Amino acid sequence: MTEFTFDGMIRYGFGFYNPNHAAALICALMPFLWGWKHLPLLGWCVSVLLAVPLALTYSRTGILVLAFELTAFLILTKGGNRKWLLCAAAGIVIVLASCGVFARFAFDKAITNRIEIWKAGAALFAANPWTGVGLGRSGLLVSTFLLDGITCRTLVNSH
Repeated sequence: MTEFTFDGMIRYGFGFYNPNHAAALICALMPFLWGWKHLPLLGWCVSVLLAVPLALTYSRTGILVLAFELTAFLILTKGGNRKWLLCAAAGIVIVLASCGVFARFAFDKAITNRIEIWKAGAALFAANPWTGVGLGRSGLLVSTFLLDGITCRTLVNSH
């Protein structure tokens, strides 16, 4: 099994093969903790605690999704409970900063290679529109035949 790392640190997947899947689950759970009528403090505190495993996934998309969720919550609730929201957002930012997640937001090969990977994925689909290439083989085929010097495990995020 391949490890996902960032600057030599392991990106935790918490039972998922890909840490981004764990981040997606955490981000899907977070909004259910906000806006509780009874015990709002508990919901916001649990969401700050959930920021710790989110930070350990080092998922850039997970952090961006959480920011969009918090913004949407603020807009859709018309700022009903701003003090809890701002306290929780500050706590989440402190947790993320202390884990070093913001260093991951750099312009690197993971970003620049995506266009080439997307083009190769489209070419692979165009060559096999009805039959496909088999479960789990897309990354191997694209890396071997269509990409120069770029190795992909899968094309999961590159449709």
